[in-house]
Amino acid sequence: MGKVLRLKPMIGRELANSEEWVVVGENSFPFVVEKELAEQLMSGELNKSEINHEIIDFINDEKLLLSEGNQFISLVENNKLSFRIVQRGIFTLGVLSFVIVIISVFLLDIPTGNKLIYDGLSLPVNLVILVVFSTVTTFFHELMHYFFSQPMQTSKRVLHFHLLKGVASVEMSYIWAWSFFARLMAIFSGILLDLILLAILTVIQYISQNLFFELLRSVLWVRIIWQFQFQKSYDGFLLISILKDDLFFNENRKYQFYKWIGRFITLLLVVFWALPFIFAIIR
Repeated sequence: MGKVLRLKPMIGRELANSEEWVVVGENSFPFVVEKELAEQLMSGELNKSEINHEIIDFINDEKLLLSEGNQFISLVENNKLSFRIVQRGIFTLGVLSFVIVIISVFLLDIPTGNKLIYDGLSLPVNLVILVVFSTVTTFFHELMHYFFSQPMQTSKRVLHFHLLKGVASVEMSYIWAWSFFARLMAIFSGILLDLILLAILTVIQYISQNLFFELLRSVLWVRIIWQFQFQKSYDGFLLISILKDDLFFNENRKYQFYKWIGRFITLLLVVFWALPFIFAIIR
């Protein structure tokens, strides 16, 4: 019998429309293997003589070998009743908010880039409000990803925030081994929050008739549409990957179709938001 490799705890599941499994360990990228190997990996032990060098190299590169003093967190999805209630509550609010936003298109129209400059404010104050609101809502957008990608056991995960770029990010590759709805919420929760905020601001503007709220609404419209530039690894691309249950969707021929849609969305952002915004500043 060959040498036995002892591994850190891993989780996995069978991919939809496939006999292959996705397996992931703490701080590692998910990988796709045959069912037999997946079960071996999740068992915590591998016979070195029975696997190829590529798997061994991957295990070493991803630091999946068990060593003394290792401390682990459980990557299993959170199935607590209170957490599931929050999941479904946010999803329901997001869907209702989407309906409100669609209706608002006919009642208030879509606030394009020129609405990012509000005539009732001086330009410096306007730009400060724009930057602050965009930064704060970006943070909470990513905080939703952080919260809904939290495993059953609390872990010391880091929310990376780049102040100058106004971008935040969090590592959550292990969600690929979770159930469909858990994966969906981990990816889609940021957009759901944007929809909820947009619906609230839309209702406030409709009731108050205060055009200042068009500035804030326009920011959120951009944020939501931005995510669906499928040629980039934004929420929209990840959402499609989740729906198709395909870790390598960007290598799929059908991805080219989504890339063209993404480029068209980029063009819309430039024509209807970026250029009007610039013209509004220099007018």
